[in-house]
Amino acid sequence: IAFQIATDTFKELHSSDYGKPNDVTYTAYITACQNLIPEEDIRASTIQVMFKRCCKEGMLSNRVLQRLQSALTEEQLKGLMKDTVNLNGSTRPTKEKMAE
Repeated sequence: IAFQIATDTFKELHSSDYGKPNDVTYTAYITACQNLIPEEDIRASTIQVMFKRCCKEGMLSNRVLQRLQSALTEEQLKGLMKDTVNLNGSTRPTKEKMAE
């Protein structure tokens, strides 16, 4: 139930006129995923989706990257970076985006 509350809160903030998620919001949500989703594959997948969304919305920060490093395995992190960032640091379309 705690993860559902975190998800509902994130969605509500994302769609509200009050404010939009920032790097602190994404860091908190990734932390919730890390601590509240027991299945590793689902946890990693959810965190990866949120990271891509964070990048797309321009909210990537050192804080988010540090949390990501503690939330994913080295292999998962390398795969995620390979999918989203090229060597000069600019984002590129993910495989899902290219298929659209």
